[in-house]
Amino acid sequence: SGLFTRIWSSAQQRAGHYGLSSEVRVAQRACGKCDATTLHIAIRSDLSRDGAERRNGARQTWLRWLKGLEGVSYEFFVVDAHDHNRTGLQSDLVKEHDLHKDIGVEVEPRGDELSAELRVMSRILAERKQLSHVLATNDRSLLCVHRIREEIKKRPLFQFAWTKFKCVAPADELPPLQLAEGFLLLTRDVAQLLSKLSDHGKRSLDVAALLPLLSVTTLDDQTRLASPQTTSDHVQMLYDQTRSRAFRPKQMHFCQRYVAALDVGSRK
Repeated sequence: SGLFTRIWSSAQQRAGHYGLSSEVRVAQRACGKCDATTLHIAIRSDLSRDGAERRNGARQTWLRWLKGLEGVSYEFFVVDAHDHNRTGLQSDLVKEHDLHKDIGVEVEPRGDELSAELRVMSRILAERKQLSHVLATNDRSLLCVHRIREEIKKRPLFQFAWTKFKCVAPADELPPLQLAEGFLLLTRDVAQLLSKLSDHGKRSLDVAALLPLLSVTTLDDQTRLASPQTTSDHVQMLYDQTRSRAFRPKQMHFCQRYVAALDVGSRK
C-alpha cells in the first residue's frame, strides 16, 4: 500500500543517518553463554512524588507476581523530571533504595526518545553476561510477567523484538511510525546493536525506523499490549485494591486476554 511504501521509504532515509542499509544483519551469537530464557525488566520512572507513588503501586500489584518466577528480575531506573524539590526527592530515593533494593540512586537525564532506556540497557548487558532478554517498560504499565516469560520461551532466542507500533500518519514530517511507550522487549543481540548505534544512549535513536531495516523478527503486538482505552477502568481496579487479595481473580481474568496494559497512569 501507499502507507507501507511511505513507512519503508522513511525507514531507509532515517537509516542513512546511522550509516546503515537494508542489508544490515544482527550478530547471531552475541549471547553464546546465555541461559535459554533469562529476562530483566528495566522500569522507567520519574523523579517525582507521582513517580514514587506509581513505583509503590507496581510493587503492590504486578511485581508481586515475579515471586517464584524463575529467570526473571527487575529494577527501576529514575529519570529527571525537573521537579523543583529535586534535593528532597533524591534524599527520598536513597531511602527507597535502602528499603526495597530494587531501584538505582543515579538519576538519568531525560534525553531524547529512548536514550535513557538505551543507556540503562547498555549497563545491564555489561553487568549480566548471561542475560538473554531485556524488557524496557515504565511505571505506568502493568505486565503479566508469567505470560511474557512463557511467550519468550517459544520465540527466537536471537534477532527478536517484541513491541507495539503506532501509526501517526498522516503527518507532515517523517516518519509516520512510532513505538508505543511501555513495552520494548529485545533479545540480547538486538539490544547490544541498538546500544552500540546510540553510543550507549548518548545519541538519540529512532528505533521504530531501524527495526524494519534489521534482520530481526519483530512481533508487533496490537492486540495483547492493551491500550488505556481498552483496559483503564479494569486495571485501575487492580491498583485500587492493592491492600487486599481481591485483585487476584481480576489479574487472572486480565492476563487471560492480555500480556500488558500500557499507560495505566497514577493510582488515586
